[in-house]
Amino acid sequence: MSRPAGAPHPAQVRALLAGEHRAPRRVLGPHPAPGGVALVVLRPWAEQVAATGGRWPRSSGRGSASL
Repeated sequence: MSRPAGAPHPAQVRALLAGEHRAPRRVLGPHPAPGGVALVVLRPWAEQVAATGGRWPRSSGRGSASL
């Protein structure tokens, strides 16, 4: 299964969840993606997240979403 555009690599997600990622701000936040911007957030128990202040394309993947 492929990752959504802008989604972090599974190894990066594991390191973030374990609190072992050395540079979490390099993974989290807005990143260029085909057709716009991918906003990578870490909200493990959230049912949804919302971004305001712009138009964000949306695509979902297992355990992550690009807004």
